[in-house]
Amino acid sequence: MRSYEWQGLDIEPFPNLKRWLAAIEACPAVQKGLQLLAEVCRSPEQPLSDEERRSLLGDR
Repeated sequence: MRSYEWQGLDIEPFPNLKRWLAAIEACPAVQKGLQLLAEVCRSPEQPLSDEERRSLLGDR
């Protein structure tokens, strides 16, 4: 649900859903997970290393 805006969804008519999303995002464990995700996510501009490419695609 965090990507609802990217999907072009409007959740304004759903106040309970908005409240639920805010409550979930406020959880310390969720915040920690989001921080970790931001640290390990690769920028689309950053190419794969040879090792990463082999790991994902094999040695072909």
